[in-house]
Amino acid sequence: MCEPCRQRQAKLVERETGCRVHGCTRTVTIDRESQLRAWAALGTDNVDVEAPLPKRMCEVCREFCRLHPDREVACGRPGCERSWTFKTGAQLQAFLAGRFEDPLRLCHHCVETGHQRVAEPVVAGAETMPCIVPLCDGIWHYAPSMSIGPADDGDLPLDRMCDRCRTERGAGARQQPVATPHDETTADASAADDIAEDHEAPLVDRSTNEHEDGPNPSDPSEPSEPSQNDPDASAIVGDDE
Repeated sequence: MCEPCRQRQAKLVERETGCRVHGCTRTVTIDRESQLRAWAALGTDNVDVEAPLPKRMCEVCREFCRLHPDREVACGRPGCERSWTFKTGAQLQAFLAGRFEDPLRLCHHCVETGHQRVAEPVVAGAETMPCIVPLCDGIWHYAPSMSIGPADDGDLPLDRMCDRCRTERGAGARQQPVATPHDETTADASAADDIAEDHEAPLVDRSTNEHEDGPNPSDPSEPSEPSQNDPDASAIVGDDE
């Protein structure tokens, strides 16, 4: 390890930062080595310069992504035996929002042939969800900007009902959601990035080799301008990428 890196590492302590997944309120601990990598990517010898903390998933989100790979869900059009793919990122966003029912979507074939199972949401990117009332075939639309309460098995919360069932129970129609359709893509990218980080090579102390063999002009421990193609050299994409 070069002298600037050694000095910088001596100044570092483990720090807490928010989970990179949109909608998650948990925190993740960034260790000293990860902070040192972020500082080294700046290409500076100033050991007092603060580098932005790497953005990572919390353990809960990481474990959810590990246990919930992409899976196939039946097409929402009656009579169609095909399926559509429920991506890991979309499943994670549904989990964080407290939605446990699979969305109603058409398979690729039905979309391409112009079939329509249910009315399209007014807001682009909103999810079409089935009404939680048993035997009801109604729907409601969800967007990540909406706030819905938790529900245990057997509960029938109003915010998971179609407008017809809400009206029957004396509640008004819900407000139109405001969609942020990039969220599930962000979660997928976060999972892939975190898996890659697990396989990063550890920082190696090369001071012994330098004394024996002399300085190596290509030694990566020497500060240098970061490559634009290096994923560690560019700012790790966060929730708003």
